[in-house]
Amino acid sequence: MSDAEQEGIQTATRDIAAGVLRYKWLGSGGRGGKDFCRFVKERLGMIVDDFGHCAVWEEKRDFARGYNSTVRDHIIATQGRDVIEESRAEAQAIHKERYDKWVASLESKPIKDSASNTGQPQSPPSADQPTADGSA
Repeated sequence: MSDAEQEGIQTATRDIAAGVLRYKWLGSGGRGGKDFCRFVKERLGMIVDDFGHCAVWEEKRDFARGYNSTVRDHIIATQGRDVIEESRAEAQAIHKERYDKWVASLESKPIKDSASNTGQPQSPPSADQPTADGSA
């Protein structure tokens, strides 16, 4: 275990003793991340710290790992279940549902011919449809 991970455990232990629940968020969350943050705040009163986006180095990652695992263990001990994992899985399922609906909406739109970049469908035009140059 690294020094940073041990520091994360110690910091989380102090925060829990003070009645503060936090989660250290690493990376870009997107819409699913926003749902996760909302869920843990509603369900646990937990604060989610934006702990790093693209630039996450080893010490920061290790600190977050130690911190979050300590908080998760506390939640499981007090709630009898892993509310953090439940919230993550629910947020991921909602994000996937939104994504699947978006993909389905694209399937009903014509595919543009990227080679000629004309914006015309890849299939040949019908007799009453103009060609790429505007002629019928």
